[in-house]
Amino acid sequence: MIRKCSEVILGLCGDAAGAGRPVLGAGAVSRAQPRCCDLNRVAEEALALFAGRLDGITVQWDLEPGLPEVVADPEVFAAHLPT
Repeated sequence: MIRKCSEVILGLCGDAAGAGRPVLGAGAVSRAQPRCCDLNRVAEEALALFAGRLDGITVQWDLEPGLPEVVADPEVFAAHLPT
């Protein structure tokens, strides 16, 4: 009985690890392309991707106007902003 339970648990752990590998590997495949960008604009464009999918959710912005540009990859920043 204990052996069977252990086999089931080990199998489930392997399945979970296998499911996570593609997600973890996705970041390793892409190469960052940093350039000067306006983080406020990147944030606004990232939120625009969710237009129509935020029904019933209130999003409050408090962006500081006139921030200096920073060197970053806007696509990577925008992809991680919602998380």
